[in-house]
Amino acid sequence: MYPPDLNALVVDDAITVRQSVRMMLGQLGITKTESASNAGEARRRIQNGRYDIILCDYHFGPGMTGQELLEDLRHSGVLPLDAIFIMITAEASYERVVAVAEVAPDDYILKPFTADQIDKRLQRAWQKRVVMAEVHAAIGSGKINDAIGLAHGLLARHDVPFRSEITRFLTRMLTEAGRHEEAAQVCEQILRQRGGVPWARLGLAKYLERCGREGEAEAMLAALIAESSVYVDAYDALAQHYTDRDEHDAALEVIERSLKVTPNNIHRLQGAGMSSYLLGDAENARKYLERAVAHGANSASLQPRALFCLILSSVSTGKTREAEKSLALLRGISERRNNFETEVLIQYANVLLAGVNHQQESLQQFLLGLDTKVRDQAFTLDLASDCLETLSAFESSEPVIIETTRRLAMRFANQKRSVEHMEQAARKSPVLLELIKDCVARINQLANQGMMLVMKGNLEEAARHLYNHAMETCNARLLLAAANACIKAAQGSDHPRRAEHLLKQASDCVTRLAFEYHDPTVLDQLERDMSDAMQALKTHRSA
Repeated sequence: MYPPDLNALVVDDAITVRQSVRMMLGQLGITKTESASNAGEARRRIQNGRYDIILCDYHFGPGMTGQELLEDLRHSGVLPLDAIFIMITAEASYERVVAVAEVAPDDYILKPFTADQIDKRLQRAWQKRVVMAEVHAAIGSGKINDAIGLAHGLLARHDVPFRSEITRFLTRMLTEAGRHEEAAQVCEQILRQRGGVPWARLGLAKYLERCGREGEAEAMLAALIAESSVYVDAYDALAQHYTDRDEHDAALEVIERSLKVTPNNIHRLQGAGMSSYLLGDAENARKYLERAVAHGANSASLQPRALFCLILSSVSTGKTREAEKSLALLRGISERRNNFETEVLIQYANVLLAGVNHQQESLQQFLLGLDTKVRDQAFTLDLASDCLETLSAFESSEPVIIETTRRLAMRFANQKRSVEHMEQAARKSPVLLELIKDCVARINQLANQGMMLVMKGNLEEAARHLYNHAMETCNARLLLAAANACIKAAQGSDHPRRAEHLLKQASDCVTRLAFEYHDPTVLDQLERDMSDAMQALKTHRSA
């Protein structure tokens, strides 16, 4: 028997099926049962309630399938890890889909079925929930490394069932914890023991991608898709591979193939829309993103950046009212889960719509407010690109537009890819494109001047020059050069107080660099160099 306080949810568009399943659950002693007739209603109930068991039909009328709903709930984190999800389907072909799905239900059951058949599926799922209880509890408490240890402990016991499921879950946890090499080792062990297991090959491909072996990763992902045309997670990984390289045409082609398998998946619809926009196809972008909103307006998977892209696409295609509706949705997301990115994107949308509606006073006010946002440490290259997309829609001679663009370009002109991102975003404005090129040249000039001072042995002058310009622009290239110059100048100084001041400036650069630069190896080396220099300074003082 099951515990008496279990809560169940039955999702099916047919009231007779909902009633029948509730009666069957009642026969099993599960009496606290609610129902939903569509994906939107099910999502709302799950977001606002707590269900131990969910029985969901695979096809419940037009719109999302049960599999697409499950993917949305898992990806958005709405569905608790210990919630039991059973898929109900009349299609024997569903076995082919679920066999390779990374996000799979705990079990599935074919129609027609009896209460005894539901009981057998639930008993197995309940047993797995009990086995994994401590692992799930550790994750719920934010202790993922403890959860990994517990999973290893389970696998060390020969009497524990569900070994395949535990191993698969372990690789996911290792990846989320940043322990990528360990995750790859688990995948390789599975492949040696059991041959070409799809999820293990996918995990290994992701590891190869992270290690810079992109060609091998791409080939492995393409092979997975060729062997199983319904393996949507392999499509996702391959599309991300192309997106990371700004090959948006290839990414879109892969996403569109995956949408033939899951036509209403919110995550993939957003990806198709944003890729289309980056390729200059605002009409196609708008259609994809409108579909994402239609299926996921109340979903936690709906991304603020996708809504902003929908606003841009709507304005570009003359759909101002639709843009204003999307802005209202974006504001709604901000009220539920406000963060810096969403706040900035709302500001961009306000700028865009004020300009379209010829509200000059509001436009100036919004633009001035925007200038303060671009100075923030949390401001990213993606937000910079979004900003340039917005500003390029206006008369570029406006002083505030020129100054905002100059500040962005000086900050993010630190490597070739960053510059290409900004140029792509400002492509509609020749004035802004020329300004970005001027800023790139200026950053090169400042960096070269600092390097020449170092080569001449003028270490303190180099440190002063680079530090002042680095802190003014927050440019990662200048920050890195300034940190190194300050450390070298401190090491070569005969004045302890001056050396201490230089090391403080180096620390300022490294602190800021952590927001702008994402190579932990470089940052760790800078920290070690500063520590060594500080220790040498202390030794010199005590001598």
